[in-house]
Amino acid sequence: MLEAWDRVGDETLLLMTQLSLADSTRHGPSGDHAGIVDAIEQRDSDLAVGLLERHLLRAEGVINESLRSAPPSPIGALTDASTNQPRG
Repeated sequence: MLEAWDRVGDETLLLMTQLSLADSTRHGPSGDHAGIVDAIEQRDSDLAVGLLERHLLRAEGVINESLRSAPPSPIGALTDASTNQPRG
């Protein structure tokens, strides 16, 4: 699980925070957290992994849908996509 978390990186957390703030009515995937924590507390690793995988897939769907429906970001025009650094 830690390897998977390392791969998503800080950018995903930032994006999810921005999406959550932009659409505060979306609470579906975040409701998964309690079940994941309960499974961990019960030391049921199979259940915890299954719930976490489902949560990540749902979150990925939310991100993809938000990106498809979002207007282009003016910040994107200022950033080099290959390096994710400001254009100079």
